[in-house]
Amino acid sequence: MASRIAKQNLPKIGPYEIIDLLGAGGTSHIYKGCNTATGEIVAIKVPQAQMVENPVFLKRFEQEFGVARLLEHPHLVRVIQFGRSEENPYIVMEFIEGQNLGDRIHREGALPESEALHIIAAVASALHAAHKRKIIHRDVKPDNILLATDGRIKLTDLGLAKDGEADHDLTRPLRGMGTPNFMAPEQFNDAKHADTRCDIYSLAATLYMAVTGQAPFKARGNLSIWKKKLSNDLTPPRQLTPNLSERVERVIIRAMSPDPNLRPVTCRQFIQELRGAKPPDPPATKIPHRRAADRRASVRFVSKLKGTCRPLAAERKWRWSATIRDISASGVGLILNRRFEPGTVLRVKLPGSSSRRLYLVRVVRVETHSARTWLVGCIFPRRLSDEEVKSLL
Repeated sequence: MASRIAKQNLPKIGPYEIIDLLGAGGTSHIYKGCNTATGEIVAIKVPQAQMVENPVFLKRFEQEFGVARLLEHPHLVRVIQFGRSEENPYIVMEFIEGQNLGDRIHREGALPESEALHIIAAVASALHAAHKRKIIHRDVKPDNILLATDGRIKLTDLGLAKDGEADHDLTRPLRGMGTPNFMAPEQFNDAKHADTRCDIYSLAATLYMAVTGQAPFKARGNLSIWKKKLSNDLTPPRQLTPNLSERVERVIIRAMSPDPNLRPVTCRQFIQELRGAKPPDPPATKIPHRRAADRRASVRFVSKLKGTCRPLAAERKWRWSATIRDISASGVGLILNRRFEPGTVLRVKLPGSSSRRLYLVRVVRVETHSARTWLVGCIFPRRLSDEEVKSLL
């Protein structure tokens, strides 16, 4: 039925005759088409009607082709052409006969460990090539991994990819992009600064689903998923798949750490660890005047500035004044007249920041400061740059 409707509504796109509707997402349709001149079978990505009027989407759609054209890799879907049909853009790609990894898992359940590692290693090699070109995928997930009937493995959908050289105006700071169950926790708030470790997190989450048959986090709503990620509330894979090797479980959990600094640095290192290489020891850092309970590994700047905060889930009218005791690249120390339990996510407005630059933080430590105030230690989902820290002092 889908193919008949597709043919009636969209019989031809440029020189391509539509054969079938392959899939429909929130912003685009993917069609199977045939070049009427050469007979070549291709996949054609076309924006949905409501997206054609969105200039930011159109710019990103064209950038998807530009980014994909920079990359040639046996495990990346090859792009062929960017064109326009009646002023509407479309992207032509190689056609892959087969299914995506997500569909395979939903139909058959968990994959054998060796097969899952083979698929993930192929995708990791494609991501490693992209990362060397300073391109971050930002949406690695089972549905974007194609398993061809001839055995080929292809990573697709660079629609959210960030080109480190060209993405400055398309993604705003403190805006999330990606698929909640698979994207790194820091990417929920700030996709603009997503780096290789975000893709590694997503790749590990994809491997988790491949070897367990289940999505990593079970929760209702994006906020609940994000809070589970921040608190590392992850069911160990071997509880779901007892015959999974301890090494693979250990590497998945490390790569899905809420702290990006604890993850493998590159996709190549991630695969090496899955195959048995020992992970490097974290660099020793000497931090003066550190309390035992304080886990921040950044230089702290003492402050007496004033700000405000409220729990993320609270109504906007509820706000508490906060004294900023100290600021570092990884977190803040707040003096508050209300106690918040560890794990609480706060929305903090720091001095000098505009309404568009509110910071989300997670409470990790609480101690009594005086009879009616508490010292609340918080961490940022991602480290701030030196320039950001200086702008808050």
